[in-house]
This record gives sequence, structure tokens and C-alpha cells, in this order.
Amino acid sequence: MSYQITWEKNKTVWNFHDVLTGKQAIESHLDVYGDKRFDDLAYKIIDLSSVTEFQFSESELKKIAYLDSAAARSNPRIKIAVITSTLEAEEIMQRYQKYSNNTWQMKFFKSRPAADAWVHLKKR
Repeated sequence: MSYQITWEKNKTVWNFHDVLTGKQAIESHLDVYGDKRFDDLAYKIIDLSSVTEFQFSESELKKIAYLDSAAARSNPRIKIAVITSTLEAEEIMQRYQKYSNNTWQMKFFKSRPAADAWVHLKKR
């Protein structure tokens, strides 16, 4: 498994590393959306900074966008901070956004401290 999900009070931190496949990304979404704590979730920090390779098909990106849209019906309040330092990760996320209906607010950051600062500001 090339990801770890950590739950905090009203936030999840998704740490991905090594090779990240579309299948693993879908599994991570199902893990969170099926959890009873999901309805109280306000923030997702998705850390892609340790991913060395992305293996996503267009159909997998569409499925992730669909899962997010369905989950947003249950919890529309979520804000997402994406940490990435590579152009490849940004391109994957832009391809994802093409299929999503801008379900949740999403912002990109180059570091975890910057993402945490944004989440902290949003909590006020």
C-alpha cells in the first residue's frame, strides 16, 4: 500500500508515496467515505510530495470525481489542500478537475506547513 490516512478531529491527512495507482487512489477514497467520521470532516490534506510515479487512467480519474461528487452530497463542507512539488501531480489533479463538478474547494501548496496554515486560516 502506498498511502496512509490519518484522522484528526475534523481533518484527514492522506500521505501518498512511491508509485500511486488509480486503484489505490480509489481505495483511499472509499476508506474515508465509508468511515463514520466522514460526516464531521471539514478538511482533507492530500500530500503527493513523496509520490515518484502516477499511474492513472482516464476512467479511474472519472471514478474518483464521481466518488467525490457523491460524497459531497453527504458532506458539502470539505476543503482540500493538495501538497505537490511536481508538474506531473498538478497535471493529474487538473485532469481530475476536468471531470469533477468543483464539488469542494481545492487549493495547491508546495509544502505541508503552507497547507496547514491555509487550513488553520479557514477554521476561523
